[in-house]
Amino acid sequence: MSNCPSCDVCVVGGGYSGTMVCANLIRLGYCGTIVLVERGPRVARGVAYDPPNERLLLNVPVANMGAWADDPSEFHRWLIGRGREVAPGAFVSRAWYGEYLEQKLTEAVESSRGRLSIVRGEAVAYSRESDLHRVALKDGREITSRRLVLALGNLRPGPLSGVEIPGGTAWWHADPWSGAAHRACANGERVMVIGTGLTMVDVCVSLTSAGARPRITVLSRNGLLPCVHATPGFKAVSATPPELGWPLRRIVRHVRREARRVMREGGDWRAAVDCLRPMTRAIWAGLSAKDRERFVRLVRTPWDVHRHRVPAEVIAKLVELQQRKSLRIVAGRVRRAEDLGASARVTWLDRATGREESAEFDRVINCTGARTSIDASPLLGAMAAAGTVRSEEIGLGVQTDAWARAIGRDGTVSDGVWVVGPLRRGTLWESTAVPDLREQALDAAREVIGDGEEWGLGDPTARRNAGSMKNAARFLADGA
Repeated sequence: MSNCPSCDVCVVGGGYSGTMVCANLIRLGYCGTIVLVERGPRVARGVAYDPPNERLLLNVPVANMGAWADDPSEFHRWLIGRGREVAPGAFVSRAWYGEYLEQKLTEAVESSRGRLSIVRGEAVAYSRESDLHRVALKDGREITSRRLVLALGNLRPGPLSGVEIPGGTAWWHADPWSGAAHRACANGERVMVIGTGLTMVDVCVSLTSAGARPRITVLSRNGLLPCVHATPGFKAVSATPPELGWPLRRIVRHVRREARRVMREGGDWRAAVDCLRPMTRAIWAGLSAKDRERFVRLVRTPWDVHRHRVPAEVIAKLVELQQRKSLRIVAGRVRRAEDLGASARVTWLDRATGREESAEFDRVINCTGARTSIDASPLLGAMAAAGTVRSEEIGLGVQTDAWARAIGRDGTVSDGVWVVGPLRRGTLWESTAVPDLREQALDAAREVIGDGEEWGLGDPTARRNAGSMKNAARFLADGA
């Protein structure tokens, strides 16, 4: 087995989270050696910002997409500095943001003077020897480090429950971000997209980018599309957030009441959802395990629909497709898929009629949502087998403590292992958008360095108190 040079910190995953952990380490003056491992052909962009179609847009306005936690508007200034004059509330190409992140990484590599290096390869195995972490790559190389940061990002969707898809079929697209899945349609091409979340929206935009008129059927259990971002015309009516410590049922009732009240007063219902933003982590942390499970089972879909919104121009595109009879939205569940060679016959149970329907499709694209379960990654599986990580209680990623440290099989902290990004959803819930991830990247970098010294900390209790102080400061700042 050939080895890469050993390092002080190994960061696995070169998307936004991994890139910004490295950039923050260099910015904070870390003097150790860092290796960033990325399996894809392009570092820094990840899945989200290396779009297969240039027309795909960010879902957050440019004014709040800065990569640094202390400078949310930097991306907007970066665009203007390159002659891209856009308003602060504009939604721009994801490819532009990918360029921006590439520059952040390039600057970090240059500033590191050789301390930060990039290794291309897929991490597939793990072992531990005393305080050393060994990460094996698919090509046989091995990286040894004293500190390990897992920033694997969103893992591709899992198989359809109860539906067998034959291997090697041309019509099945398990990865909704592949170039083949996003290839523009021909006139009359029949496509089924399974799932109605944000990824489905992007896929539909790509499929119709060449102006063709395909026949797209979008199927999900609820048939609900993401809501649109706020538009001008509403009164500035604020909403009152729920109290921390309330049970899930009371929180849901409160938010619904507040949304209705805001609308009666001429305001925007989004205020009732947005007022939760500064306290979402605290609310989630205060829920019982039973309430968390109930949220995922009963509330997650309406929450995602109302919380994760898309630009008005994107929804307008979907409406246009519906009016042209190129797109239909169906609530139902796939029952089976029959391989016909170049196409498939898909049968589903229609929720509205209660009857089975079937049709033939040239392409079937899985947009059921990214996985964060440990079994979705060979590296995570190996780390779980070694006892270094364990699954969060209801399967929403890797269990961590409040400082992003991984919890091992025995329930204690795994020394020298941190987790950043969607894999922390079980601990934080909100763990996918840049405004959330940039805080995580900074906090993880500080923890890796041992930034607790600036607080005069010498024991775990003091570190916990300092974490509470920092979280309280953020809450007050966000709520101001």
